[in-house]
Amino acid sequence: MEIFQAVPVLQVADVERTMRWYEEHFGFCGDPAPSQRPYRFAILRYGPPGPGSTEIMLRFAEDVVDKKPVRYRWDVYLRVRGGGFWELEERFRQLGSLLRDAEVMPYGLEEFDVIDPDGHVVCISHRRAMWG
Repeated sequence: MEIFQAVPVLQVADVERTMRWYEEHFGFCGDPAPSQRPYRFAILRYGPPGPGSTEIMLRFAEDVVDKKPVRYRWDVYLRVRGGGFWELEERFRQLGSLLRDAEVMPYGLEEFDVIDPDGHVVCISHRRAMWG
């Protein structure tokens, strides 16, 4: 047996709203269920389906408690590569969703934290020297 992927499953108050947020800000493609609104579940994919894609799952929960976002308490950790890291941080700053400014971590990654519509903390990271 080989574990090849772990996928976060986020409890959300409104699957469609949260799905659209991840699509708009990160380029995920949402696949909601059931096929008609209101959606109760969605798989968000970045890249083609398969072991090389990045996925996040959203599940509707009536009892979603108001989360109090705290820096460094991540629900999702996304590593990015290529250009646009600093522009992405600035976009979240302007949206008012930036929780933690970008900083260089002791383990060599640069990171910043943002808050999604349900209060989940998403860390965005990159390794400038390795990935540009």
